[in-house]
Amino acid sequence: MRNFPQKLTIYYVFGIVLTIIGIIGLILFVSSSGMNDQMTGMYASMLLIPALIIIVIDRICVQKFGTKKVNKSSLYILAGLFLLYILNTIRLVLVG
Repeated sequence: MRNFPQKLTIYYVFGIVLTIIGIIGLILFVSSSGMNDQMTGMYASMLLIPALIIIVIDRICVQKFGTKKVNKSSLYILAGLFLLYILNTIRLVLVG
């Protein structure tokens, strides 16, 4: 248990947070009285599947490559996504 903070990665923390938020939202939607809200809760439960897949893939990569390499590649992926978001925002501002 001493090595647990050293084994944390960006995607692992992101997956855990997404799962917790998803479960809270799922409980709120499913326990409501309206049928539309309950169906929304059922559809929201499908959002937990990608979070669990991210967690499983992250843990497999940590065992295979190590925490430092996984975090480094995760930062490159997140930086690329952030760059794409910025470019899309610039495109939308210039066009419309």
